[in-house]
Amino acid sequence: MKVLPALTFACLTAAVALILTGCAVDSAPLSHGVSRGGAPRNVILIIGDGMGPQQVAVSEIYWRRTDDQRAAPLHRFLSKATNGIHIPLPERSLVNDSACAASQLAGGCRCEPQQIGLDIDGARCQSLVHAAKKAGLRVGLISDTRITHATPAAFYGHVRDREEEFKLAEQLIEADADVAFSGGADFFLPAPIGERSAPTAGATSCYRSGWGRRGDGADLLSRAQARGATVVCSSAELARARDLPVLGLFAPQYMANAFREGEGVEPTLAQMTERALSLLENPSGFFLMVESGQIDTAAHYNDAGWVFAEMLRLSSVLRVIERFVERHPETLVVLTADHETGGMGFSYRRAEGAGALAHAPKRRLDFLSDKHLELLNRQTASISDVLSRHNSLAATAKTDGEVNNRDLQRALRDATRVTIAEVELSSLLSQRSKQNTDSAVGMGEGCSHGFYPYDNFMLAGAVARRISAAQGVAWATGTHTSTPINVLAHGPGAERFQGWLTAKEVGQRLLGAIEPR
Repeated sequence: MKVLPALTFACLTAAVALILTGCAVDSAPLSHGVSRGGAPRNVILIIGDGMGPQQVAVSEIYWRRTDDQRAAPLHRFLSKATNGIHIPLPERSLVNDSACAASQLAGGCRCEPQQIGLDIDGARCQSLVHAAKKAGLRVGLISDTRITHATPAAFYGHVRDREEEFKLAEQLIEADADVAFSGGADFFLPAPIGERSAPTAGATSCYRSGWGRRGDGADLLSRAQARGATVVCSSAELARARDLPVLGLFAPQYMANAFREGEGVEPTLAQMTERALSLLENPSGFFLMVESGQIDTAAHYNDAGWVFAEMLRLSSVLRVIERFVERHPETLVVLTADHETGGMGFSYRRAEGAGALAHAPKRRLDFLSDKHLELLNRQTASISDVLSRHNSLAATAKTDGEVNNRDLQRALRDATRVTIAEVELSSLLSQRSKQNTDSAVGMGEGCSHGFYPYDNFMLAGAVARRISAAQGVAWATGTHTSTPINVLAHGPGAERFQGWLTAKEVGQRLLGAIEPR
């Protein structure tokens, strides 16, 4: 079985250097005559979880070759923003996770991976949410993951272990955020006991069969309502919400990915952002954090088409924010990431088949073409979802022969326009029983199994890397890297985010944009 070899970190470093140095700072004056250096009234922080310069470049390359307007808002922001760099560096480790990185961005915390809102001595870190409330600003938190997940939780929570999500749910209720929209209802509701009646008419869709995982019997949504919050769990309820605070929980766990968002009663990430801006707008100003969180998930799976779809979802959010800033130029917008995931990138390779000339003095190289961009664009589902649906069909089939590898081959081809030979697919699937061994499942020669530590990602990741190879994308790892991260800023005070920084220093500068009022 031939699998595209993973990018070496040496190659990755060279690619990142080219991308970083190629991002020039636009020296043109900001729109509407807003002077540089002024204090912003509103601060919007957008975090693309797992979004390194490689992930940004995939979207930007696609826009430059296709002029597809879905990618245009991100392109426009890149064109007008100042560009700094931050190193996602924990206090004592070399590679960051979302918990520590978000704690650094949320308030300049001196922390280590896994801990949220606590410094290395166990003391609580001040966060932008606390600072903004103290300054009289309204506060909003949005994520397409779940509100108790590491990134959004770092803006209000304080726990030693990011897995303490039941505790984080309690802390959110006490945090007095004016707007909090995401998934994660399971951590706010008692373990499912069938259909329940909602305590008030305003949250009827929250109390549905199968939702809720709290073993202590606590109903935190009722507690939030007792504190005056409007609780909503559908896009229709969100549209009707008028009075702050508003807590919106639209899924029991993660919200739908970019391929499926907007299905059912869930709002899209762009819709949540637009509604939050409308609710938060006021003469005193606000702080809003928006996380496009599933770029990271897609990259953990090494699923390049899914990463691309998530970048387009981020672009749709930037269009909403762009329209808001046109009306409110006193708004500072900062776009960055907590870390990079996967070490992804387009990579040239040895040409295969008839394209390689036997008499040529050197092997012919394939430097890829626009057809590889089109393959990314034509993917319609994550590899993980395709495998999950196949496994569900196989589990409910009357006999083992009713759902076979040929069915999976067709499903993958329908979702990605890439055909994997049956013998190759069978080889990948046969590794399921070996996921906990030292063998690297479909990772390519020379790749260390240690860089793929998550067993639940292993099979889908192996298939996704095969699909990514056809799309022209190589991967270095299944985890996070130390790749430097872009810090793109536009609006009053944007120049403060230029230069080489650490994530902690970015957080300190964000605090500085809020505190002096």
